[in-house]
Amino acid sequence: MRILILASSEELSKQLKEIITKKHSGYFIETAADSKDADYIKNNKFDVVFVDDGFSDRCITTTMFVQKMFPECKIIFMSDDIGKVSDLLLNVTPFGVIEKPLSSSKIWKYLDAAKDSISKPAEKFCFMEKGKKRNLMFSNIIYLESNREKLFVKTVRSAFSIWMKMSEAEPQFPDYFVRCHNSFLVNMKYVVSYESNSFKLINGQEIIVSRSKKEKSIEKFYAFKDITR
Repeated sequence: MRILILASSEELSKQLKEIITKKHSGYFIETAADSKDADYIKNNKFDVVFVDDGFSDRCITTTMFVQKMFPECKIIFMSDDIGKVSDLLLNVTPFGVIEKPLSSSKIWKYLDAAKDSISKPAEKFCFMEKGKKRNLMFSNIIYLESNREKLFVKTVRSAFSIWMKMSEAEPQFPDYFVRCHNSFLVNMKYVVSYESNSFKLINGQEIIVSRSKKEKSIEKFYAFKDITR
């Protein structure tokens, strides 16, 4: 695996590197100075990034940049005050949080989990756009909306349309996507509630639930909520 360390001191970087290499001597490990973090990350694909919350005033910005550029990268925070990390969690989704002083067993545990996650094939929606093959993580898709021969794809950060039928796209998607209407395929992870024949999304938008699909859609919604409690 390729690992990047963004630490507030050379001493912390050295300590973390020694802990990692003690068990995983074959891993590529790099550290980055604050002056080159964004460009360096952009041009080098890392599997895991350790971020010290005292790294710089741009810690949140840097971490958000990592997650945007490489959604599959595992971000692990290091902090001497776990409560302080809560501010970061509003902007990013970390793979883990480690309290300082560093624990070797916790670091190894997170790295083993990251390796297992990376070795599994990523869940992605595959499609053609402007003659090129594209893919998008299912977890980033809020819903699909069909309009005859085209699909409107609403994601966490953007929205776009592609030439594809819903019947061609739907078989690719996992069970937590529900066909609540002939025109809509919705990710249950972003549904807050069911109200007045529609699903209310986390962004406040409402997606209509058709009469013919109502019973099955509601059943899947509550089943998913039970699983994720």
